[in-house]
Amino acid sequence: MLNTNLTAAALFKALNHGGELPHRQAMLDAGIDVNDQDAAGSTLLHHAVLRGLACFALELVDAGADVNAQDKDGCAALHHAARLGNRFLVVELVDAGADVKAIDSDGRTALHRAALGCARDEYEDFAAIARHLVRSGAEQYAQDARHVMPCDLLRTEVEHLPNAAVIRRRFPF
Repeated sequence: MLNTNLTAAALFKALNHGGELPHRQAMLDAGIDVNDQDAAGSTLLHHAVLRGLACFALELVDAGADVNAQDKDGCAALHHAARLGNRFLVVELVDAGADVKAIDSDGRTALHRAALGCARDEYEDFAAIARHLVRSGAEQYAQDARHVMPCDLLRTEVEHLPNAAVIRRRFPF
């Protein structure tokens, strides 16, 4: 039976403002296009990743969400997961076929995004993400639009920290 109350717009609202999120089968039964985009070009998967809703993000992937869809800034869900330090989602998105070499509008890859996160307290998560991305084929020496490599971003982000040398040693490049 088709649920006419369940729409992509309702899901965007639930993701942004809190609310009950359906399971994959309910989305399929309602005929929702899980690749719909909002005004910013973000898909439901982008919103789920940005809010750390890993289970719902995986439901969307199982329902056919495009893991390589890019928002208006050229970011795919993998860029956001790497920037936020979500190891679990990075692994799951890569396993689902996310392009580890995809670049955003600034020419940055998910590896660049992980390097930017290393100045945070949870730098171990970002280092693990970077290792996984490199093992999955990410270009260690990819340059963004300003000709900056991930290792350069890492150096800039952590140079002021007392444990900068430790962080740099644990990063995979």
